[in-house]
Amino acid sequence: MRPMLVVVLSLVVTLSPMAARGVRADLEAVYAAETAFNALSANNVASALSAFAPEAVALNLPRDEQYVGREEIRQMLYQLTRSGRTYDIIGLKMAGSNLELTVAMSDYDRRWGTMTVTTEEQNGLLTVFRITAVKLTL
Repeated sequence: MRPMLVVVLSLVVTLSPMAARGVRADLEAVYAAETAFNALSANNVASALSAFAPEAVALNLPRDEQYVGREEIRQMLYQLTRSGRTYDIIGLKMAGSNLELTVAMSDYDRRWGTMTVTTEEQNGLLTVFRITAVKLTL
């Protein structure tokens, strides 16, 4: 029994740094997305833009739009901001290296829809931001 315990402990010690790196990457992806949506809720496009890598790509699939680089993404972010509009992340899951978010959209505390967003992150910055669906809830 003792040799089996040593093997199990060896595996745990060996795999722990790899698992920690994976958890850290997951947390960075969540933090980058949360930073962007919190800034949008505050109508702070400059702060939201800081969550994106300089060469990031943003896709709004329901509208068939593509934005490449921070300057174009800035335009998309301005389109998403409105006085009284807030974005709340209400669900998330990791799918491989992608983070899939469900985001509630509200105007003056009245939820009117959700959007599904898939992101990719590198070094704490969003490299891909893909709006895949928007669902109205009237």
